Amino acid sequence: MTTVIDVHAVDTIHGFSLYPLSLSIRFAGNIRSILADLPPHIPIKVSVELPDEFLDQIIPILEDKTVHSEAMPTPALSPASFSFFPLSPDFNPQDHQAWRSLADEISFSLVEDSIQHDTPSPHYSLMRDFFWMAFVAAFPSFPLGDWPVWDARISMEGNFISQWVEDIGMDLCGPQRAGVIRQAIWEELKELVADFLLIPIVSDFVT
Repeated sequence: MTTVIDVHAVDTIHGFSLYPLSLSIRFAGNIRSILADLPPHIPIKVSVELPDEFLDQIIPILEDKTVHSEAMPTPALSPASFSFFPLSPDFNPQDHQAWRSLADEISFSLVEDSIQHDTPSPHYSLMRDFFWMAFVAAFPSFPLGDWPVWDARISMEGNFISQWVEDIGMDLCGPQRAGVIRQAIWEELKELVADFLLIPIVSDFVT
């Protein structure tokens, strides 16, 4: 069988992208088999078809994230794990220092997380994306130009930084583009916080 699913698109500094699609497949019915033993697995084929005009720009990556009976379920993301959000109402997305301070806060949380857990916690990857968004917004010429050394325990991995480094050859890092880059990152960050943490990125209350 086949079905068509609408996937949410989001503006990014590189054009637009698609949010990951969480897909669940259930199997109705029973297989009547003469085999004495239950087969450990049965292979099935799952394919993704994109519109022709996007085929050379977006590549779907399929991952099996099945939770088996012996595995622990993945806990939901809790806003409490992201203590740096919501931001102060006076946060200025065009201010270099505001982004640098946010990157420092997120860096501290990431390092603390890696110290407390033998393996990355469920929210680590998202927090790392938040760090790189703040870091690049603070230093839009990265990895060119001048920028401070970040904590080596934070790897250059994740959706945002991977795409940023891939496109760095484009005219994205000139001084005249700093404001455009910061605004685009700000819009993307607001979307991520709203969609994954279900909270506003800026506090409603002045502290």
